[in-house]
Amino acid sequence: MDRVVVLSLVFAACTVFSADRYWVGGAGSWSQTSHWSATSGGAGGAAVPSASDDVYFDGGSGAATVTLDQNASAANLTVEAGADSALTLSFGGRTLACAGDCLLMSGRVDQGSG
Repeated sequence: MDRVVVLSLVFAACTVFSADRYWVGGAGSWSQTSHWSATSGGAGGAAVPSASDDVYFDGGSGAATVTLDQNASAANLTVEAGADSALTLSFGGRTLACAGDCLLMSGRVDQGSG
């Protein structure tokens, strides 16, 4: 019985948790938690996405320029701005690594060094 408990604890310690992260609140920098939400169009204040999180820029993101002010990672990235909102991802010489799918359905990507 002791082995089952120990083995269960080992598996629990190795579990990787992922979350959905949605950009909200218009223009800002990637590292600002006030722009990250757990739901589309929801309240900001969620953690900045990690490498295990799925990241979404959608109609709930609003018209915005999102500036990468640090190198970033995501499990998957989906950019699908709403019909009435313009979205620009500005890399400014930083990198955004996607381990899985990286879908740009609408919006603009600026890879400049500015």
